[in-house]
Amino acid sequence: MGLLLSWVGRIGRGKFWLGQLLIAAILMAMYAISFSFMDFSFNDIIEQAAREAEAGGEPVDVAALRSIMIGSMIFGVVIGLLFALGQPAMMFLMSLIYMVAAIFFGDHYAELMRAAMEAQPAGSPATIPEWMLSPTYLIVSGLISLAFSWIIMAVSIKRAHDRGQSGWWLLLTLIPVIGMIWWLVNLGILEGETGPNRYGPDPTMA
Repeated sequence: MGLLLSWVGRIGRGKFWLGQLLIAAILMAMYAISFSFMDFSFNDIIEQAAREAEAGGEPVDVAALRSIMIGSMIFGVVIGLLFALGQPAMMFLMSLIYMVAAIFFGDHYAELMRAAMEAQPAGSPATIPEWMLSPTYLIVSGLISLAFSWIIMAVSIKRAHDRGQSGWWLLLTLIPVIGMIWWLVNLGILEGETGPNRYGPDPTMA
């Protein structure tokens, strides 16, 4: 567990790439679990809500609903891409932003989603589990995203330590392309320092 949770110490290239494989497996499992609960189409929900509002039914802020749904999907895709492109610091920052948004706008999200679901006709296949309509769902999602980002940072920081570098060097991954190249070459390819350094003993000699 120290490989995935601790920011202290050193790891070599082998454990670094093992960590990346474990993280990728966790990410795919998270997506699979999320999609297994989604027996609906976001587009169907939005279109039906718009038709209901036009017919004089329950008013729904369709524009805001569309923005939230599209934003949620984009966030999930971007998180996956940032991991694949070696941008751990950017992932951590985005997870923090998502968490703040969930805390301050979670109630608005819940109101919009409930209004949209109430606009669906009886027997509509476009259904969302009750627990996904709660602002708590967004907050829990934010906590999971932060935990996932923590794991990615832990693996990358310990590998930077093996290179004799402070974890603050990972701020380079906030820079598109340049950060990705630095992450891949510096952490994934180059050898670590021989012998003990200020971050701990040489992992190849442990």
